[in-house]
Amino acid sequence: MEEKNLFQPTDNSLKISMFNKIEDYCLAHNLLPKRSTIIVGLSGGPDSVFLFYFLNNLKEKYNLTLIAAHLNHGWRKQADNDQQFCKKLAQQNNVTFVTDHLKNYPTNKSTGSKEADARHARRAFFAKIKKEHSADLVALGHHAQDQQETFFIRLIRGATLDGLCAMKPKHENYIRPLLQTNKKEIIDYFQQHSLPFIIDESNFSPDFLRNRIRHNVIPAFYATDERSTNNCLRTINNLQDDQKLLHDYTQQTLQELLHTKDGQQWLSCVQLKKLHPALQKRVLTQWLIAQKVPFTLTTSFLHELLKFINSPHGGSHTLHTTWSVVKQQNTLRIERH
Repeated sequence: MEEKNLFQPTDNSLKISMFNKIEDYCLAHNLLPKRSTIIVGLSGGPDSVFLFYFLNNLKEKYNLTLIAAHLNHGWRKQADNDQQFCKKLAQQNNVTFVTDHLKNYPTNKSTGSKEADARHARRAFFAKIKKEHSADLVALGHHAQDQQETFFIRLIRGATLDGLCAMKPKHENYIRPLLQTNKKEIIDYFQQHSLPFIIDESNFSPDFLRNRIRHNVIPAFYATDERSTNNCLRTINNLQDDQKLLHDYTQQTLQELLHTKDGQQWLSCVQLKKLHPALQKRVLTQWLIAQKVPFTLTTSFLHELLKFINSPHGGSHTLHTTWSVVKQQNTLRIERH
């Protein structure tokens, strides 16, 4: 009997208050369309387990089909126990459970980062499940402090406006219902209900930049001013509003610069050069994305492309292994070999 109730909240008062607030956030950002099939990224940590409880609580109200997905990284001795924990949580709540091992997914040796490889593998894992189960969305448990950490990581690395916007409530098929929820609220929920979750010791290691920000930078900001968390989130939301405006304006400008000739799409060099340099970069980036050109967006990549465009000569400039941009009579077109 004790095992049966292991994952069941004991008191509904805190749950109702918290869940209502998060549900309002989801409604404001259209994160939970009714009759959706949602993959829940379930690591066993407090954030993903709390997200599981939240979505499971709304399962009947929104007619949701949930799939709990756990990727076993195999990095810790407890990894198999973590997998069993997640499996039991899903089964005791009548939710389909899917798991796989990190070793079954290729890694990108060029990154030199175990964490980056793991993120890439998780995305491939979710994509596989999404296809197999015809799922609509993937829900991730990133919360307010994760958002802060991401902002500071990108600030330290010299990010552009787009980078400083950090994570969005919805991006492509990924949703983050907890972005405005504080970690303390999540931990309080587990303590109030005496619910178990997994603690990953690697989250305390100073070897990782995110952990150093989590344990040093953010507490220092909070000690300086307790409003720092909410104000940081407000800043990120303002940046996202500005980024959305710029994105829409860039799309409009791009359409004004494009024309079709002999069945091919061309972009006007003359009009492009009249734009502000910052807008030039945005227009070119959106153009390449629209044409589905694979590229890594870096300062040097854009610098070389603009150098080619601004030169008085025609010719072609390599964008990727099999992609080039061709300049002819003050117009540009993208060519695939």
